[in-house]
Amino acid sequence: MSYLQAVPGERYTSPINRDYAIRHFKQLAERKSVRLSKLIWETMRLLPETHHKHDWATYENPLRAVYRKNESNGARFADSCLVHQLRNFAWVPQGKAEFVKPAQARSELLPEGFTFDAGWPWLKAIQFGKNIEAQSAADKARAAAVADREKSQNEAAKALGFDDAEYAPCQAK
Repeated sequence: MSYLQAVPGERYTSPINRDYAIRHFKQLAERKSVRLSKLIWETMRLLPETHHKHDWATYENPLRAVYRKNESNGARFADSCLVHQLRNFAWVPQGKAEFVKPAQARSELLPEGFTFDAGWPWLKAIQFGKNIEAQSAADKARAAAVADREKSQNEAAKALGFDDAEYAPCQAK
């Protein structure tokens, strides 16, 4: 909030102090209810500013908080409290019994009826699937390292006259 309030200007001639949140969100998330999660999901999905790609600088985007003292000095923007609420609580159902934070969620594990489009700005804002993507990238990097190591071993074995590393005498019996 201090970042937003540090916007330039001395006079409050045309102020804007706008943020968005869901009251008692923590208590809603703690209930671990697929029905409540679907209500939150559908609410977010149907908000016009969160469904389509819009200018992120718009003053009435529920994903963005805005603070301005006057028009001539501009405004400052940050993720709204709503975005932080949605990111930081385990409210996304995965199957019928497990609930996770959006970053740990997988779209294919959403229960039936949860419409999903990875391009929706609200899903990007709450970092849906971010940890899964990072894990997948790490798995790919490990697999590439193993493949490179095997390739190097095969090349070394061939240089010694063997067909590949499998037939090279690596261990004395």
